[in-house]
Amino acid sequence: VPIKDVKTFLVAAKLLLDRVPEALFHLVGPDDEDPEYAAECRRMASDLKIEDRVEFVGRADVRKYYEFLDVVVLTSIREAQPLVILEAWAAGIPCVSTDVGNVSELLEGDARFIAPPKDAARIAEGIEYVFSHPREAAAIAARNKERVSRDYEKRELLARYGALYSRFAGAP
Repeated sequence: VPIKDVKTFLVAAKLLLDRVPEALFHLVGPDDEDPEYAAECRRMASDLKIEDRVEFVGRADVRKYYEFLDVVVLTSIREAQPLVILEAWAAGIPCVSTDVGNVSELLEGDARFIAPPKDAARIAEGIEYVFSHPREAAAIAARNKERVSRDYEKRELLARYGALYSRFAGAP
């Protein structure tokens, strides 16, 4: 759908492929919510001559992809708290994202992995950084995997919300 800004992702893919020709891209997500936009994206991949390096997966179980992805990329123009980042972290995968919602907070303001919305060049640079610094990317991914387990575990979140509600339930 347009809010996910797949077109910026495709331009970033093209830019990265000029420098890392072996890269493969998997666009995972429903393509039946806005079929016209999905068709435009497929045409764009063809126009950019990257259709052989980009797989439009459609609706799928992302866990299958988290088994082999090197980096998860989010190019949305609007989000609140992107769950895809937390899911990627839980799978031990580094992320590159546009600066939407609380992405800057999640990615700790690390400009190597955060780009302004619609900035395909910065997205491509972030992806390339992950590829060219595999040890550092792995260390960041490991740290974030621990962080998501610690800070976003369901029981812990429910307990925090319960404490917050209890605190305000007694307020005048």
